[in-house]
Amino acid sequence: MDENVAYRNPDKSAALATFKFRLGTLGKLLNQHTISCWNKVFKVISANKLLNIKRKALRRKVWFKGLDREERMILSLTIHCVQQIRSILLVKIITRIINKLVNAMKTEIVKFVESAGSSLTGKMADIAVSWGNSQAKKWASDAKFAGYLAIMKLNILRIFKA
Repeated sequence: MDENVAYRNPDKSAALATFKFRLGTLGKLLNQHTISCWNKVFKVISANKLLNIKRKALRRKVWFKGLDREERMILSLTIHCVQQIRSILLVKIITRIINKLVNAMKTEIVKFVESAGSSLTGKMADIAVSWGNSQAKKWASDAKFAGYLAIMKLNILRIFKA
């Protein structure tokens, strides 16, 4: 059977068989422990979740700006042909594409909170620990506190610029 015929064939089972043949050989090379760890990841990624991510990216106008043509094709083919991903290689590719989309969908405020907030919480936690507050070690990993400090810093910067 010619490989190109499987792609032109609207039958999903033929396309799925081609995916399994090309991407399934990597799983044979790994040991059982690695495969059991990846099985937990496979259950997380499904066609419905990928479709929801694609819809969000289209609504936020990131689908075409943030992804290359090949990445869009891989994600679309996976949504249409695969119900549950079982290939380790495909999971790695899909997670890289999803991370790229998620980073492209972040707003400027979220990016500022992530960059400035984490450094501010670390500094504040170090100061509080040096003053004797042993509970302050948890502050460095608190996302809400980081968001608060970043927004406060943003407001202070705006006040002094005016």
